[in-house]
Parts: sequence; C-alpha cells; structure tokens
Amino acid sequence: MKKMVFALALIALAFGGSAFAQMGWQDNIGVYFDAEGTQLSATDELTGPRALYIVLDNLSNGVVDGFECKLVCTGSMSLMDDVFVFPVQTIEVARFENEILAAYSEPQIPAGGKLLAGTIYVNVLDAGMPGALYLEPLRQPSIEGAPCYAADGVDYALRNSTEPGAPVLVLNYPEEPVATETTSFDNLKSLFR
Repeated sequence: MKKMVFALALIALAFGGSAFAQMGWQDNIGVYFDAEGTQLSATDELTGPRALYIVLDNLSNGVVDGFECKLVCTGSMSLMDDVFVFPVQTIEVARFENEILAAYSEPQIPAGGKLLAGTIYVNVLDAGMPGALYLEPLRQPSIEGAPCYAADGVDYALRNSTEPGAPVLVLNYPEEPVATETTSFDNLKSLFR
C-alpha cells in the first residue's frame, strides 16, 4: 500500500502543472497583475492607481458574450469605481457597488481557452502595506453562489482561481521562507519499503 501511494504521488508530481490542471477545473476566473493571467501576488512600494486584469481561463465554450462578478478589496487596496476597460464596446449594467455585469457588443473568442475579460484599476493607498482582492458572486446573481459568464444565451458558473474564501490576488504580503530539507530522497523512499 505504501509503495502504491508513493508511486501515485510521483506520478502526480511528474504530470502536475497548474492547480487548474491538477484539479481538472473548467471555467475559472481570476484577477492578476499581468494580462496573461499568471501573476497572483506582487510587492509594490508605490501608492496610486494600478491596473489589474480579469482573466477567464480553461473555458468550456468557444465564445463569451459577457460575464459577472463582484470585487472586494481589503487592506491597502481600494477599487476605483467605474474605471473598467473591456476588450470591445460593452454594456455594463452592475446594480450595486463593486459589481461588474458586462455584456459584450460582439462575442469574444478565447485563445487557447483563455480570455482577457477586462481591466480594472485599484488605488494602492499605503505603500508597502498588505492588500487583497476577493471575487464573489453578485448580490442578485444569474447563477446562485457563483460568478458566471454567458455563452450563446446560456449562463455558466465560474470558479475562483484560488480556493473558496481565499483572496484571488495579494499585494505586499510577506512570503514565508521555505524550510531547507535535510532528509535525502533515498531516506524518504526507505520509509515506504
């Protein structure tokens, strides 16, 4: 049994990629410091406006007609209201503060299952102080309990790019150092023999 668990762990490490690939998640939404949707954290010593990018990833549909989500900033970041930039002309009909309900004027085609859905701006209020951004469903969501996107008249739930309840983006959070491992791989293997 121990050998089988060890073998499965090695296979998972060998074929593992992003958390999305390991989890098999489809239809993800995240907010990133880069438009490619890879940078979830940053250190910034400056105050003032900063662009962030909403990226839909691993989409199960070949077209996106619009999307909806709520953005909640904490700590040193605050959302700059009504400063949203979308890839095409968009009707933005959010009903409440910090909510985005966007309908694109023309369908957007994801490239490789990924779409830059929009750009938002936050104001960094205190240089070097921690801040976080969370994604939530709207108060009156199209799909109960989830942000979503529309494709060909059907709404699809979106999963956050992180674990439920965790921030999707952090700024100026101290990173814990990784402990140095003194046990060799051979010593570890011997535990499973």
